[in-house]
Amino acid sequence: MIDGLFHSYCTAPGDRQVMIGLSGPGSVLGHATKFSGGPRLVTAISVRPSILLEISEAALEQIAENRPEIWRAIADFAYTNMRRTLHMLAELMALPPRQRIAARLLASATSSERGLIVSLSQQTFAEMIGVSRKTVNLHLTAFERAGLIRLGYGWIELADSGRLREVADRE
Repeated sequence: MIDGLFHSYCTAPGDRQVMIGLSGPGSVLGHATKFSGGPRLVTAISVRPSILLEISEAALEQIAENRPEIWRAIADFAYTNMRRTLHMLAELMALPPRQRIAARLLASATSSERGLIVSLSQQTFAEMIGVSRKTVNLHLTAFERAGLIRLGYGWIELADSGRLREVADRE
């Protein structure tokens, strides 16, 4: 992705779509079924105007054969995505809600003219981390009172990412 913002969704049991992450500039979206096999894993939905560079499966095959250094970079992106996914899974399993919320805010923030912003509603953010909207609101309100974040309609600004990191890392 060259510019923009996408929300990524995956199918959960009961054929329900759940948000699993955000993708901004520099992200790699999608996969080539020729190389990875199987059906599409993730649905990406643009939430603001975006510019994408599409590379066909044929072009990927030529890159793999003729430009191994570029293919290694593509493999690095895939590894980074897998690491990010496993880290999120570990957060879900190991962290209580307060820490999980702080960790996901840090992981989901993108730079903007206002600073570090998470462009999500509280409902969508709650779905992404596996807690209720009420739980998210309770902790976000406490974070705002403590000066860690600022809340807006459909966005959360990270006002003090250092202290937010302390919350995510302790307890």
